[in-house]
Amino acid sequence: MPYLGPYKTMEDGSLFYRGNVSHPEGPVTQPTIDKEELINRFFEGSDVWSAVHKIDSEIFNATVSYFQKLGASWTNLPQTTRMISSPGEIYAGQTIDYTTDTAPVVIKDWFDSGRSIFLSESSQFYLEMRLAHPKIEQVFSIYNSFRKEKEDATHLSEFQHIEYEGKVDFEGSVDVLTGLVRSITRHVIEECSNELSQFLTGEEILGLSDFCEHDIPKVRFSEAMKMLEEATGDSKYSNHTLLHFGAW
Repeated sequence: MPYLGPYKTMEDGSLFYRGNVSHPEGPVTQPTIDKEELINRFFEGSDVWSAVHKIDSEIFNATVSYFQKLGASWTNLPQTTRMISSPGEIYAGQTIDYTTDTAPVVIKDWFDSGRSIFLSESSQFYLEMRLAHPKIEQVFSIYNSFRKEKEDATHLSEFQHIEYEGKVDFEGSVDVLTGLVRSITRHVIEECSNELSQFLTGEEILGLSDFCEHDIPKVRFSEAMKMLEEATGDSKYSNHTLLHFGAW
């Protein structure tokens, strides 16, 4: 059975959690956890927290190992910046002067300089600047990203960001991405089988193993939009634009 992910979208647009071996299925709602329950769930009453800790650690180890074998060099990045990823684009239906998919977090009067600065939301430009040197071919980093958007089951305002840039074409970028995901998955299965069993059934873990060995299906953007239109019956998807491309 293929692993379908932890969430599904209901007909009314709400998000539904599929459940796992530790937590039951049910609708996604605003969490209400008291202190006693929090302590019991994550520290004293279960191994869930230690399992999350080890899986997180091994994802980091797998990422670094993969990029080292690829020949990509580590790049240390700042947490504050005056550069953001997509200036002059559209956000929330309005043209603004910094980014397309998320508004950055602004720090005003940074160190009494009289200038505003952003918490890093993407360090794409810093990585690309390294590639301007003829002796640098591939770079990567793992760092904290900050995005000024409401937290929910699919978004965090602060998260760990794995980012890669290389002198490769589109197909090369796809190969790097799929190789990374497979490498992380394979490593976590090998090193964290007991920890994964806190969240997944044996059948689901086997499905992840199968994922590492088979080709990943690819579709063109226009084909994906046609699939959305057929699945939803919504004519807006006939307009092949990123404006309408997202979770439905």
